[in-house]
Amino acid sequence: MKTLNYFSVVVLYCLKKLKGERSVAAVHHLLKGKKSSQTIHDGKLYQLSNLFSVLPDHSIHEVTKAVHLLKEQNYIREIENDHFVVTIAGEKIVAQYLLESPFPEKLDGWKYNNVASHFWKRLTLIVQVLSNISYKNQQYTPIQTNESVQKWVKDFFNHFQGNKLVLINNIVNELELLLSMLSEKEANLFVLRLSSFDRIGLTYKQLSTMYREDETYIVLTFQAILHEMVNLVEQNKTQVPILAKMIVDINFPYPLTVSARKTLALINNGKSIDQISKIRDLKESTIEDHIVEIAHNIENFSIEPFINTNKVALIQAQIRELQTNQLKLIKQALNSTFSYFEIRLVLAKSGGVNEVGNTIK
Repeated sequence: MKTLNYFSVVVLYCLKKLKGERSVAAVHHLLKGKKSSQTIHDGKLYQLSNLFSVLPDHSIHEVTKAVHLLKEQNYIREIENDHFVVTIAGEKIVAQYLLESPFPEKLDGWKYNNVASHFWKRLTLIVQVLSNISYKNQQYTPIQTNESVQKWVKDFFNHFQGNKLVLINNIVNELELLLSMLSEKEANLFVLRLSSFDRIGLTYKQLSTMYREDETYIVLTFQAILHEMVNLVEQNKTQVPILAKMIVDINFPYPLTVSARKTLALINNGKSIDQISKIRDLKESTIEDHIVEIAHNIENFSIEPFINTNKVALIQAQIRELQTNQLKLIKQALNSTFSYFEIRLVLAKSGGVNEVGNTIK
């Protein structure tokens, strides 16, 4: 068996889920976390939302290189320009790899990645500052150089009225509580990434060497740890009030883009697409993108104001017959009597071809 690195396995898995209906660029946009309506739509339709934005530092060149390797080893086959389907050999190899090293169960990039990223940057700088304070050291380079993160941390300390040693003790107690809810390996990885007075947190490469695991797998494992930490903070706010403050301004009730949230507020006020378009000075197609995003992410959001139940049934029947999420094919099969917006809404609310039997409200 020819060996693949784990990044190539991730790319192969994405191509398997996309079924040749999206280009290689769609894989890159998903892993990087591009907040476009198309990428969000793809993540939901093809059950890839857990991988949204989990590998933001990988370039399109690296994705293309992985695709070339997969093609060279006959794990994928090109069906049209930059569109690939997974071969039988590819199906077997990805299944084998994921059986031995499955994606971390707690990984949920779309729901948690933005919050987790802010949480980690704030926490690491706070821990570093407090560690240096406890050792009375004033000469050190901040582990986080982002100005907005540094400002937030400075404001955090300015608002804290009390002995810094007490704060250190409280944060340690809160972290110990959360880490006790993780596995031993997860807790160790989290601590090893932190920086203190006399130690810089280990890099993914260093952790990869230490644990003898692929670097990409370490990255995904650590992302999953952060996602679970945020989840635990949300569930135990009264027990970890200091850590809860680190996400209170960035954690939203639904994982929507900022613009979609504004559109949702207007919809909840009874505004039509046309009215929202004028109020927000945006194209109607942009508002439609927002509505599709909302339908994907909010379970009890009703699409009835935008499409009647008869149309829903007809579109669902066609999706079931064609076994595809491709808008153009579905529209053509329906004799172009439905808009792309209507088809996208049905796909969004039903969960795509794999879940098309779901009841839609």
